[in-house]
Amino acid sequence: MSDSDEFRAQVEEHRRRIETALAKFADQLNDRARRHDLSKLEEPQFSAFSNHPRDRAIAYGSDKYMARLEVLGEALDHHYSIERHHPEFHEDGINGMTLVDLVEMFVDWHITWSEHGAGAFREVIDLNRTRFGISDQLVEILLNTAAQQATASE
Repeated sequence: MSDSDEFRAQVEEHRRRIETALAKFADQLNDRARRHDLSKLEEPQFSAFSNHPRDRAIAYGSDKYMARLEVLGEALDHHYSIERHHPEFHEDGINGMTLVDLVEMFVDWHITWSEHGAGAFREVIDLNRTRFGISDQLVEILLNTAAQQATASE
């Protein structure tokens, strides 16, 4: 086997291994997509969330938004305790998360922001930077991802 044939075989083997690993990662994301927030449809969360529905006219992160979180109290604490995509789930907050957790968290924030439709998404990131102690580097990655998603959807 020539050097170029050997190199080609090495590259193809590497590509197959990457494809397999990325497919497994995508499977994890798909599983998260299917199971996202299902706990809200069971007690003790269901009653609290259904009795205090989200008002989409209230801006994400506003005082009124944060007051609603306070009203949800134990139900929200229960939600955070079993849903890995929330920083509150992890003893170390965001630092305890996996990349799959982070992706689900980012998508959750982005969709929730779009449902409330006020301000720029950067404001959500800035609010949560303070709330959860997000590093500057991760903030930039989240903003880059939001910009890429906006471009991809056009």
